[in-house]
Amino acid sequence: MKIGLAQVRFPKSAAEGVETVENCMKQAAEEGCNLVCFPESIVPGLRGVGFEVETYNHEIQQNTLYKVKLLAKQLKLNVILPLEWRDELGMHLTAFVIDENGKELGYQTKNQIDPAEDKFSYKPGNGRQLFEISGVKLGIVICHEGWRYPETVRWAAVRGASIVFHPQFTGEVPDPKFYDYAMVARSTENGIYFASVNV
Repeated sequence: MKIGLAQVRFPKSAAEGVETVENCMKQAAEEGCNLVCFPESIVPGLRGVGFEVETYNHEIQQNTLYKVKLLAKQLKLNVILPLEWRDELGMHLTAFVIDENGKELGYQTKNQIDPAEDKFSYKPGNGRQLFEISGVKLGIVICHEGWRYPETVRWAAVRGASIVFHPQFTGEVPDPKFYDYAMVARSTENGIYFASVNV
């Protein structure tokens, strides 16, 4: 499986985020990728990291998911699409998994919320998901989870995942080596691939 990690600019709007996703999907397909993963909350953008983000609009989020599923089917491309998403339990940070036939396989919620995100009233999800694409089992951990909670990656590894995707946002930090070493550690301590993608 050839994967693409879409390192993109922070979207100025939800609409720009959608356009970025579509353009990157087309590029990934042209370059022969079987799967492309986007950074944390690519639509509408991650709150609390120094950029202006639009007020949540569930219709926009639903339309984004619908458009990506149609394009995934057209391009025969698997996609990991991190979105801000509201359900009956509240607001979540999620990563939807869409297969090459445009079918939604489910989504992984961010279950360990960074304390700095509490002011946005994000709700932690419950449970973890294992996904399978083209015979490859994969897990997903979202940003803070992968840096601070090794058991989130271990959960997928012991259940047969050969790769764990890590959509994240990390800006300028005082000790960047911590993040470099954490990525290496998540991979080597589990004997799997760890695919991290930042904005």
